[in-house]
Amino acid sequence: MTDERSFSSLPLPSAETSVPILRVSSNSPAPALAGSIAKALRKHTVIYVQAIGMSAVYQATKAVIIARSYLAQEGLDLVQQPSFVTVEDSPGLERTAVRITVWIYPL
Repeated sequence: MTDERSFSSLPLPSAETSVPILRVSSNSPAPALAGSIAKALRKHTVIYVQAIGMSAVYQATKAVIIARSYLAQEGLDLVQQPSFVTVEDSPGLERTAVRITVWIYPL
């Protein structure tokens, strides 16, 4: 079955918009992070979930999946778009992070 919903109406983050960034470490418990994602999405229409490293990206991915189930109980769903971004980890040290842009919308 094909999903006929259109995502073209999702609000795109712009430079003028302050989008919350949830930073994830490999030690972040996925269920707790999922609760933070769901809470942030109830307040904002779009958030970033950002992680550096394989284990942190894995935790972030699990948390987004769990957050989707939390929000479904309220008649809400989410869309995610992963991307790579360069971040300054410490002064003069740049690293590549995975940034998952997450939007919320009603079912």
